[in-house]
Formats: sequence, structure tokens, C-alpha cells
Amino acid sequence: MVGAGDKSTQSSRNVMTQWRNTTQLPVTIHDLDTLVLRVWAKSVEDSSTTEDVENVLWSAFPVNPSSTVTVRVIDFLADGDAPVDLSRHPLVYLSLTDTWNYGRHPLSPTTATLTRFLDRCGTPRVMHIVDLFAHVVYLGALYHFVSWPPYLEPIQVFDTRRTFLVVFSLAKLLRPWTYTALPPLLVFTSFLLNAAYYGVVYNTLTFSMLLFALYLEILLVHFPATPSPLLLLRPDFILPLSILVRRSMSRLLVPTAYFLPGFIASNLMLERAALPSPFNLFSILSLNLSLGPGPIDTATLMVYFTLFFTLFLLLVCTVVYSTIVHPFLATHRLSEPGAGASSERWDRYTDSVGLEARGEYFRAVRQYGTAPYFPTPLNVVQVFVVRIPRSMLVALRRGRAVEAILFIEKGLWRAVVGPISFVVSGLWLWYLRV
Repeated sequence: MVGAGDKSTQSSRNVMTQWRNTTQLPVTIHDLDTLVLRVWAKSVEDSSTTEDVENVLWSAFPVNPSSTVTVRVIDFLADGDAPVDLSRHPLVYLSLTDTWNYGRHPLSPTTATLTRFLDRCGTPRVMHIVDLFAHVVYLGALYHFVSWPPYLEPIQVFDTRRTFLVVFSLAKLLRPWTYTALPPLLVFTSFLLNAAYYGVVYNTLTFSMLLFALYLEILLVHFPATPSPLLLLRPDFILPLSILVRRSMSRLLVPTAYFLPGFIASNLMLERAALPSPFNLFSILSLNLSLGPGPIDTATLMVYFTLFFTLFLLLVCTVVYSTIVHPFLATHRLSEPGAGASSERWDRYTDSVGLEARGEYFRAVRQYGTAPYFPTPLNVVQVFVVRIPRSMLVALRRGRAVEAILFIEKGLWRAVVGPISFVVSGLWLWYLRV
């Protein structure tokens, strides 16, 4: 008698079943995309105002009738799960650009009040400006700290730079993690280890983490990682170019990573050979090679050096090879006739680059258009005052208390972020949708 476990094992090992599932998946996805596009075409046909299109993109729908989990069309667009033709539709870009500039329409039109005007000041582009300004201050503080570290000054109980960097990096880590979380993680870890404040020297591991974090932050400025100065320009002009550069860099650096582990290992072995104490891990990580020759004989030292030099040459050769080959992968090609001027600008470096660039723009609009948005580092207040209590109330199934927390969150935004958004929105002379 064959058990259920044995049947599932046989089914998972059946290559015909695996092949059928593999071939059936594209067909299923194609059918779903066709259905989505048909529904979208019907929605566009029935829509007559900007609000109608906005409601289609931003309205939340339950995953199934009995589920509390909801999804929105903007989520599929931002995550790259929407049909290609829907992502490339000009009406989607026009609607999201309108939302980016002027914010979303109020759900229920009411009499214009000061509170409503304050809410309307927090448009996505205003929130992005506030976020970007705080990020520039963070970069300036980090640069000032690594250029004039505390050991050059008298030890203070309270260091403003250190406190700001710790709070800001923590606020960054409290957001959903992406590849942009690595620099603040390095900063927070460095200060957490405390070596960056007491007895700072330029060749310690923790201070090297700060230098590497600053290096990565400067690189990320050139990519569409929010907050980004690129979003101050026309997205259909600058984002495809940024995506093209990011793709070229990734294709350039990924082959070099093939020899990177061996390169690092040989480097550490070479440093260990130059140290008198082979078990002093801190001395190895600090890259301090001024302690004189170690106990290993000259022949072994030459072997380590030869290995290091060989891997270094392989690394250089790989970089040269990638530089020669990969630029030809991104060919300049115009869009199909009739696609429109905006679509032609998005897809001028191939369709795939255009789709990825649109996805970055959709993610930025979703991030700053989902109210209430608390810029960094003010989101720390939101986490401790709103999100943690709300999670506890949801676990305790206190529905009315959760609604009260949401009301408190809105009042907290008006008190903390509202005045800032009012001042920044003056850059556009408060040309808002009221």
C-alpha cells in the first residue's frame, strides 16, 4: 500500500509532470495577461475623468472574498508583475505623473478647510523633496565624520554627528529592505560596535565600514534608488539612461566576482604571513602590514604573493574582457511606430530597459503616494507610536482600537510632517489640487 508521502515523492520525481507544469505555466500567465488587458480596456472605455483612472490604479481589492489581504493595480505595476502592454500604456504614465505632481484626489469632496489644505500639501513630489534633503544632510554628516573623526577632537559624552547618523541609519533599516539598505546597515553596525567613537584609527575594521558605506552611498546617488536626485528630472528621459548604466555595471562586475573570493583569501593569507602573531584576527582585519616579517619562511611567502598576483591579473583581465564585450549588449533602438513620443523615450535603449525604468518610476510613485508617508528619520516616530501598537492590537483582535490608531497616525502626520510639507510645497506656489 502506497502512502500519501510516497505518492507526492513519486509525483515530484515524475519528469513528465514537471515538464507539463513548466510548459503550462507560460500559457496560464498569457491567459491571465489577456484577461487583465481586456478588463483594463473596458475600464478605460468606461472612464471619463482623471479620478476614474486613478481609482482603478489605487483602489485596494481583496485577494479573495474571505481574505483581509488586499492588492492594488499599482502594486502589480511597481513589482513588475503586470502585463507588459499595461505597463507601457500611456494612460498609466499620465495618471501616475498627475498623482506625483498633485497628489491623489480626495475620496469624498468636502468643504475646503485648513486641515484638508495641509493634507493636500503632502504630494509625492513634496515628500520626495523632504526625503532627499534629509538624505543629503545624512551624506554630509557621514562625510564630515569620516573626514574629521572623533579621535581628532576631545572625547564628548554627546556627539551630534554620531547621534544623527545612528538615528538616520536605524530609520533607514526600519523601511522595507532593498539593496539600498546595505550602506545604513554598515553605518549602524559600525557605531553599534562602538569602535568608531572610542580609539578611532583609519585602519580599523569599523572605520573601514564607514568609509565603504560612504563609497556606496555616493554610487547609489547615480541610480534610481529613492530618494534620488534623478526624480527631479523628467523620468522618461533620465531613468532609462540610469537603468542602462546600472545594467552595464552589473554585467561588468558580476564576472569579476568569480575570482573575488580567491582574491580576498590570498590577500588575507599574504597579510597573515607578514604578521608576527598569526592568531591576531584584529590585526589581520585592520590591514596593518607595518609590523615586520612573520614566522613563515620566504618560500611560503613567495607562494602566497604569487597566488595573490595571479588572481589580481585574472581580475584585471576579466574587467578588460567585460568592458570590451558588454557595451554591445545595449543597442540603441527606437520604439514601434505609433507608440507615442513618451513611449519612444522610455524604450530608446530596448524594451527591457524601458520596462525596468518604468518599474522604478512606479515604485517611487507608490512609495511617496501611499499616505501617510513619514520621511526619514521621522518614520522612527511612526514605527514606535503607530506600527508597533497597531501590530499588538491586531494580534489581540481589537478592531476598534486599530481604527483609533489609524486616526492617531493621521493626526501625528499633520503635527510632525504637515508643517514641513506646507513649507516645501511653496516651491510650486502651493499649486495643489484642493
